Amino acid sequence: ANVPSDDPEIIVMRDTVTVERLDTLMLMQRDTVAIRDTVIMKDKGGKFMVGVRNNTLQDIALIPNIGLDIYVSKNVSVGANWGYSWWKSDKKNLYWRTYGGDAHVDYWFNGERKWSGHHVGVYGQMYTYDFELKKDGVQGPKWSWGGGLYYGYAIYCTPHLSIDFGIGAGYFCGDYYKYSPSTIMDNKYYLESTEHLKWIGPTKAEISLIWKIGRE
Repeated sequence: ANVPSDDPEIIVMRDTVTVERLDTLMLMQRDTVAIRDTVIMKDKGGKFMVGVRNNTLQDIALIPNIGLDIYVSKNVSVGANWGYSWWKSDKKNLYWRTYGGDAHVDYWFNGERKWSGHHVGVYGQMYTYDFELKKDGVQGPKWSWGGGLYYGYAIYCTPHLSIDFGIGAGYFCGDYYKYSPSTIMDNKYYLESTEHLKWIGPTKAEISLIWKIGRE
């Protein structure tokens, strides 16, 4: 049965609820760092190198020789060379004797590599000699001396080997004897004259191997 009711009518209302959410936006910035120059720090401690020199032109002339060079600054080296030969055969009247050497100071235009490139220098030299090849001989029993200017070019082969080509010109002087072997008795010689040498021109030439010992 329908029962009258005084209850109010129930009305259901459906609303749309909007929910707002706040998000955090994070911005990340990445910077690029450009390195324009690379700086290489060289270890300057404990490095020392010497050059042991051998002139092959003197070797060809049967004069064994050796030299020693050291750098005193980035572009300047000093050194000394010595050669000695004492070949003789009295029966054949054959004499080939000489000893002496030179001291030199060189300026190297390439200061980055030791014993490499163009270089110029000055040198002084002293020698004695006695040469006689089955004929008239010449003998300088006392020191003959000289000096001059030098130009060279060294080829850098490896960190421990260079080849140095060079020539020097200047002044060389000294007294010497001219003599002739005796045809009558062995070990007898006749003095022909005493001469004084004064020479202006080339006085030094070399094709030298330089062995570099130490750390460059």
